Amino acid sequence: MAENLQSLLDRIHREGLEKAEAQRDDIIAKAQAEAARIIAEAEAEAASMRQAAKSDADAEIVRAGNSIRQAGRDVVLALREEINARMTRLVRNSTAAALEPEVTVELIRARARACADDPAKASCEKLELMVAPGQLEKYSSTVVAALKADFVAEPVVCADKKVKGGVKVAVNGGDAFFDCTDSRPSRSPATRA
Repeated sequence: MAENLQSLLDRIHREGLEKAEAQRDDIIAKAQAEAARIIAEAEAEAASMRQAAKSDADAEIVRAGNSIRQAGRDVVLALREEINARMTRLVRNSTAAALEPEVTVELIRARARACADDPAKASCEKLELMVAPGQLEKYSSTVVAALKADFVAEPVVCADKKVKGGVKVAVNGGDAFFDCTDSRPSRSPATRA
């Protein structure tokens, strides 16, 4: 009986071991399958992240290129504005120096001759000059004396605070108006108050 018991115990032990080994092999197989699935998912996620990072990098390169081109355009526009501003200042500053009373006299005489030579144009009878307040005395003495004989009425020179350099000329009370100043045109003579 002891022998039967021993053989029964051996068989139970063997069956228990076989069952445990089968469970172990099943658990290992399931763990290996789960590990393979996790690795595959991780590799797929890593590939997706690499693709997203590459797309983001490509988009950032495009944005950077656009920003550089925009900055280049902005620099060119700013440079153009600065050059225009400097040229405008240069022309304005040169206008006052270029339109000395003697030059102004010659310009007005040329206009007066053009009016006199063309009967279709209004006759030049009355002449008014508007100059910067600081130039009033200089223009009054030079221009009036030089142009007195060219007009029916003696030319009138008056100060205009809006004029910084150059001269504004009105013929026959505003029939003709010539702006030879360094200021920007504002309103036409007809709309002045």
